[in-house]
Amino acid sequence: MTNGYLFNAYLQPLRWTEVDIYLASNPDAEITPNDVCRFIHSPENEHDINSIIGRYCEINEKDPGIPIAPADNDILLKLIWPLRYAKGSYIVGNYIGTIALCGMVSEMLAILVFEICGKEVSDEKTQKVISIDDFERYGQKTRVSVLLSNDIITTELKAHYDTIRTIRKKYLHYYSKEYSKIENDAVKAYEASVILIRNLVCEKIEHDQVIMDEKLIEYLKERGVVKP
Repeated sequence: MTNGYLFNAYLQPLRWTEVDIYLASNPDAEITPNDVCRFIHSPENEHDINSIIGRYCEINEKDPGIPIAPADNDILLKLIWPLRYAKGSYIVGNYIGTIALCGMVSEMLAILVFEICGKEVSDEKTQKVISIDDFERYGQKTRVSVLLSNDIITTELKAHYDTIRTIRKKYLHYYSKEYSKIENDAVKAYEASVILIRNLVCEKIEHDQVIMDEKLIEYLKERGVVKP
């Protein structure tokens, strides 16, 4: 028989105790907002309302905002709501969730920008015409390079795509990386994502009119979202 060992541990770390135990034995038991907050936070993060508001204020300081978003189902499901979830992840201390969602949003956005660009796009090296299927199979670094080389995005927008990709790679692909700057990096990824989406869906509101990318307007017309 081997000697036993002592170690610190969390028992049932994935279990929502109030639901799994208390409701199972007592369907009339009350689940409070505090119970919900405690479950969606990791034990290391404070889950009181002041801490939640504090983290919201942290990320909101760097949020350029998206004044309005077209009610297109794909745009909402693949861009707007995931970015809202990214912000929500930050306020509950789920910084890795913020980064992962921003990475997903930037990839979906690059594909949408390619789809609506309205012109034939070629590979800079081979001069081969790139289809939407080809583009979707590319890695994000290649996608962004294609958009830039075909004058679909500016160098400024490319920098925002690169910021998100670099941060995402650091935290989602390397177990050895430290998380000492993860809060700051999560904010940077979120801010860059908002800037990219805002540039497409709502550059600004001027004289009570939404200034939107013309190519997106044509795309939304085809989908019946924008009408004369």
